[in-house]
Formats: sequence, C-alpha cells, structure tokens
Amino acid sequence: MRVKAGQRADPSGLTTGKHPGKSGDLRTGRAGTLPSKHEFQKTQVECRSGHKADEYPVAFVFESARLEAAEIIARWYEGGVDPKQPVIDYFRIRSEDGRIFILMYAGHLDQWFIR
Repeated sequence: MRVKAGQRADPSGLTTGKHPGKSGDLRTGRAGTLPSKHEFQKTQVECRSGHKADEYPVAFVFESARLEAAEIIARWYEGGVDPKQPVIDYFRIRSEDGRIFILMYAGHLDQWFIR
C-alpha cells in the first residue's frame, strides 16, 4: 500500500490522515459513525473474558452467518495516550472456513465492527 505525504500506515493496512479526529473520524468518539473509506460494518462478536472483559473474539457475525474464530493472526490498538483519542482494539482473525477478517472494537461506542 502506498502512503501519501502527511499520512501514516497502520497494521490494518488503512491509512490515516495528518489530522486524525477531523470530520467523523472514529477515534474522536464523535457521532458514532465510521468514515466510508474504512469499509467497516457493525457486527456482533462473542468474546472470551480473561483478566479483562471481552479480552478477545471467539466468534462473530458476517453477512448474517455466525463464524468461529480459528486463529487470531495479529492484534493491535491505537489511541489511549491522548484522551481525545479513545482506545480502539483491532484483531486480524482467520475464520474456521479460512477467510481473513479485521475486527475492531470501539470501546467508547461499546461497538464491534468488521471488515
């Protein structure tokens, strides 16, 4: 993926602008909507709880079908240092049928998203 001047890449393969938090950026917590460029959709996720609630996903819904998470390939987060940027947790998941998904948990919205 090419990253233009003034942008940075993150492990999800998405790029973020020089000024995150502008005009509906999910990380601001404003409006509770996602920019269309991210192509994420709301979803339902079943999680395993460990030392914290909803520690990692074990199953999720995609196109009305419940899929088991066979493997967590990667996990990362962003935000949290600046109170204006809430923590967003990401999980790159391989489903039991072999497809790869990115699940994102926006704690400030208490909502899961899938791509």
